[in-house]
Amino acid sequence: MTTSDTPKVRDYAIPPDAALALEEYRTVREEELAALQGQLTTLRYGVAGCVVLIGFAAQHHGDRYLGWAVSLALVPLVVLFSAIIWMGEYERGARAGHYIAGLEGRINSMLANGAQRPLRWEGWLREGGNVPSRLVGGHHRYLAIASVFIGFQIAAVTMGLPFYLHTHAHDPSRHWLVPAALVINLTILLTLLGYFRSCYERLRDYTTEPEERQPTVRQRVRMRLRLYSIFLAVGFISAPFYSWPLGIAIVSGLNSIELVGHVPSYWIALPTVVWMAIIPLVSSRGLMRELLSSRILREKTIERSSVEGLEELGLLGQLTNWEKERLRVVDSEEMNAPSIGRRKNITLTRAALEDKDNLPGILAHEVGHHRLHHLHPLGLSYLYLWPYFYYDERVCRRPSMPGRGGIHIIMRSAKRVLFTIAALPGWLAWVVLRLGWRTAEYDADRFACVSGNGEPLARALRQHEQRRQERRPKTWRDRLSKGGERLGQGRGLGYLPVPNEHPIPKRRLKHVEEWLWVRAARDGLQTKGHSPPPVEVLSEDGVS
Repeated sequence: MTTSDTPKVRDYAIPPDAALALEEYRTVREEELAALQGQLTTLRYGVAGCVVLIGFAAQHHGDRYLGWAVSLALVPLVVLFSAIIWMGEYERGARAGHYIAGLEGRINSMLANGAQRPLRWEGWLREGGNVPSRLVGGHHRYLAIASVFIGFQIAAVTMGLPFYLHTHAHDPSRHWLVPAALVINLTILLTLLGYFRSCYERLRDYTTEPEERQPTVRQRVRMRLRLYSIFLAVGFISAPFYSWPLGIAIVSGLNSIELVGHVPSYWIALPTVVWMAIIPLVSSRGLMRELLSSRILREKTIERSSVEGLEELGLLGQLTNWEKERLRVVDSEEMNAPSIGRRKNITLTRAALEDKDNLPGILAHEVGHHRLHHLHPLGLSYLYLWPYFYYDERVCRRPSMPGRGGIHIIMRSAKRVLFTIAALPGWLAWVVLRLGWRTAEYDADRFACVSGNGEPLARALRQHEQRRQERRPKTWRDRLSKGGERLGQGRGLGYLPVPNEHPIPKRRLKHVEEWLWVRAARDGLQTKGHSPPPVEVLSEDGVS
């Protein structure tokens, strides 16, 4: 491009770098306009499709299958499909606008010629020129459209159930089809609410300047639902193995005597549901604390000198006054901060307390569990394990009396074998709880990264992983010995090792490094020491 061919503004040539930036500006602006058009198109066709389908179902309400099938199945799927696409286009436009705001600043600095800024639309929106328009179309517009989609699904389900019951009043399939339809539609509804919430939080970030963002992590609806789903799964799996044969016997007996008419087959789960309802009511916090006290390290009140040292380092700023008074410490060489149940105290290991460089990340991770309310569903899940804890104390952990003969030893061994078989549901529930709980660990790591303590957390995880690799058995004899040691530790159901290795530090470190890279890139900082995510970029609102 020659000087004569270079575009001119106010009789001076635009620098080549500014010309390239302006071309990028036009491209991203077209992307923003395309997202706006896609958003309107999706909204138009989605709403029109829902209205047509609901009207079609109302016209065929007397049909044996068509009316209720459209209402209970097709309309919710159309709502979910349309809402997700609409939210994607909405976020796409906000993301483009966020990038354009940064481009405007760069281009204005290249074309500096007086106090007047050539490009200022996106910057003006983020400076508070029109606060309601920061969220594209306004805050109330987003909530109104979200309510419309949710209202369509609720209306379709409310209309479809009477259609089905009217045409299938005497059909035995109604005993399982109606609950299945309600569960599926409730899942779709909760999925929509989670998507609307997470998308809204990301939109708020895209419409503010980086320095305006508050370093706080909001609770996520889908995370709370996931944790309480784990709690329900633990309660369902922990039911004694004889609950299902008992349910079969109850259903068969009631159907044979025809005392209450035909009993549907899903009543087989009645003993399991009764277990899930009764166990939390008959459990107590004191009982759980007593049963868990022999499986975890003893806590001690933290020394006053250690508290003063933390205060001087500014580490207690993360804690509330209530939590500062309830700091605890356990004697362990692991870099960790374990907590159990719904207690408000923060527990630190001795090694973590002495490592002042990495302690902020460890402490922020533990604070994240409390701020995001992870510990409540965990405490509820433990309630379903207390019968197994109790009988483990009575059968497996009671010391044998000296001087007893061989018959006593045989009977004691038989009791242990029978208890091991009877405790299989408890072991399965424990495995589900440990594997499912890793989502909360990732969520607490996200809290530490967003609150500005990602670097010390990453260093602590690197040290933890290095020690883990050093302690790994090298030979098959060492592996057998280590396995026997773990079986011995886990003999009592519910043994809680320190640290909790689900997930392992290497996996947690991978997510933490990705979050640090994303946060640095979004804030326009140098990404020195952080490599780009290998597969998919993680946002501050979720784990891929």
